[in-house]
Amino acid sequence: MDPASAAPLIVQVAGPLVLPNLFHWGLFGVLSVQVYFYYMAFPKDPWATKCLVYTVYTLLVVETVLLTNDAFKRFGYGFADFEALLANDLGWFEIPVMSGLIALVGQSFYAYRIHVLSKSWWIPLLIVAMSLTSTVGAILTGVFTFQGVILPPRIYRFT
Repeated sequence: MDPASAAPLIVQVAGPLVLPNLFHWGLFGVLSVQVYFYYMAFPKDPWATKCLVYTVYTLLVVETVLLTNDAFKRFGYGFADFEALLANDLGWFEIPVMSGLIALVGQSFYAYRIHVLSKSWWIPLLIVAMSLTSTVGAILTGVFTFQGVILPPRIYRFT
């Protein structure tokens, strides 16, 4: 591919890849402030709730580190390298699998809280069933992405 004709192609692919990383860091900052406020405002919460909050936050720190590592490989080490932009290093794990598992934990906690407030099992069971279905779908998406079954059609349309 001619380097002059590759420049617009790289811009079309790199733009949609860099924006989610910036949004992720912005929202991670908001989450960090929320966790700090939780720490300051609720020191007498049960230890199980505190462990849940800090475990989810730790998982999100790991996800942020992995996403940043992949972004640096694409935009730092692989600067202006079209093949580096298409690499899917740990994207199969950090986006669908980790996000699906973290969502399962959060939604299950809220289902438990709904049960405590309403004394009913039907709505919480429905929430947990839908959350488990979503998590299974997220894990399958990660597996298929790892195996290369799912190809982003928008990116590969340009090549």
